Amino acid sequence: MNPILPGAIPSIPVSVNAFLEVLLVLTALSLLVLFGMTLREMWGAYRRRERIVCPVRLRRVRVLFGLGPDGEPTDVVRCSVFGRQAITCGKACLVRRETRFAVNGG
Repeated sequence: MNPILPGAIPSIPVSVNAFLEVLLVLTALSLLVLFGMTLREMWGAYRRRERIVCPVRLRRVRVLFGLGPDGEPTDVVRCSVFGRQAITCGKACLVRRETRFAVNGG
């Protein structure tokens, strides 16, 4: 008879199926994380967040601009002054931003 080498028999009785099940769960979780990251990147591809000085309220605000096909802001999607309500200020920050880049050549 062949002697059994020490260490050949695991000291913790865990089957191979348990390791495979843990590996399957970790793989599924990592795929979900990758899918979520992809969706987040796709959502942000057509929007840009900026902190600017509001020309109407004259205070610092966070603005979410909607981007056009050329990558330039075309609409104000959300502003920290109005929150989730409709933007009723006339979106002067968009007009001011366009003229600033036209004057500066940026």
